[in-house]
Amino acid sequence: MLLTGHVHAPQAEIIRVPDGGYVAVTSGTLSMRLRDVPPSFNVLDFDGSFMSVSALSYEGNSFVPKTKSAWNLSRMEQLRAPGVVSA
Repeated sequence: MLLTGHVHAPQAEIIRVPDGGYVAVTSGTLSMRLRDVPPSFNVLDFDGSFMSVSALSYEGNSFVPKTKSAWNLSRMEQLRAPGVVSA
């Protein structure tokens, strides 16, 4: 897994390399300065070989869930139904 920041827009994707791959997770920023996207942060949850990434964005006066993606890390694939963990 590769965790990055500085681009200020949350994203998660599989990066494939010849000997396998990894999930690259980019975080948003908590800065209140005006940008193309609102302030945000990621929450990563792990359950064995499964991982979910939830992006929470600032709306009004609180952070609310905006996107969620789920991954099977042993197979290096994104699950079709985000948030559903199945073998």
